[in-house]
Amino acid sequence: MSQEAPASAPSFAVRVNGADLPLEARVAVTGIAVEDSLDSAATFAIELDNWDMDTQRVRWSDDQLFQPGGAIEVQLGYVGELTTVLVGEITGLELSFPDRARSLLTVRGYDRLHRFRRGRRTRSFVQAKDSQVAEQVAGDLQLTADVEDSGEVHPYLLQHNQTDLDFLLARARAIGYELLVDDRTLRFRGVASDRGRTATLDFGHGLLTFSAYLSTADQVTQVTVRGWDPIAKRALVGRAGASDVPRTMGGEQVGPATVEGLFGPRTLTVVEYPVATQNEADLLAAGLLNEVALEYVVAEATAVGDPTLQAGSVVELGGLGRRFSGLYYLTRVAHVWEDGFVSRLQLRRNAA
Repeated sequence: MSQEAPASAPSFAVRVNGADLPLEARVAVTGIAVEDSLDSAATFAIELDNWDMDTQRVRWSDDQLFQPGGAIEVQLGYVGELTTVLVGEITGLELSFPDRARSLLTVRGYDRLHRFRRGRRTRSFVQAKDSQVAEQVAGDLQLTADVEDSGEVHPYLLQHNQTDLDFLLARARAIGYELLVDDRTLRFRGVASDRGRTATLDFGHGLLTFSAYLSTADQVTQVTVRGWDPIAKRALVGRAGASDVPRTMGGEQVGPATVEGLFGPRTLTVVEYPVATQNEADLLAAGLLNEVALEYVVAEATAVGDPTLQAGSVVELGGLGRRFSGLYYLTRVAHVWEDGFVSRLQLRRNAA
């Protein structure tokens, strides 16, 4: 999308079970919000004027159109240029009467990632990669798997009284991966904070508000993971330092290196994650260090609505001065169509 403010008016489209909303339902829509996050299922909320002035009764809350379980596709953008921002399922209806002459219905739901949170399991995976586990879980839920090979074969992985989502998120965190669902496709891939930008925003050219907090308080110079090799009967020690943080996201120095120069060595020792091989310990150490490094700069922003922005992508922000301009990793995006169309962003950066 152009960096300039769009010339056409904000618009939307909603499809229910493959069909466009009837005209009378479309004109009743008063607001749409879609939130995409790296650590949970994407959500949507569609608000409709629910009061029929002719019959003096509620209208859409009694209609069969928005039955729980129905398939939803939400498109946002501008007249003549709409982009699908979520494909999911209706999971709830919220009825309210804010005043005597009005009733509202909010249709709520999630993308298909919410299915991963239904029911807890205890099961084991023997001689398996995390990427193979993700493929199996996707197959269990009738989702197509799009995974990056995670390389390391684990002798044993245990899913202990966990939902599939919590288990896969924990495995992703342990190896520096992220978990996403795009319609009927599960994506299990390396964190994209070091990849090329997908959008550029500057004040006056897409960026409306911005606030950021740079903090060295929780930064460490090294992560050490300690475990035990039950076959060789020896201790395992995995280490990751500042040199293991990929790129600087347009900044001069990553958080761990800055802290080392200011305060000397700071080590985070991790013992609560079971590791059975040296490579597993090293992968976990690097994944945790990169997670900590991405908390060096935490930011929030509001942008002119851009439906192409999504969690797990990288944006370049400009006009913020030398220290805060550069690449940012999007961890949460809320697209809101109401009186206009804006995108509210939560961002992370490992350098300044």
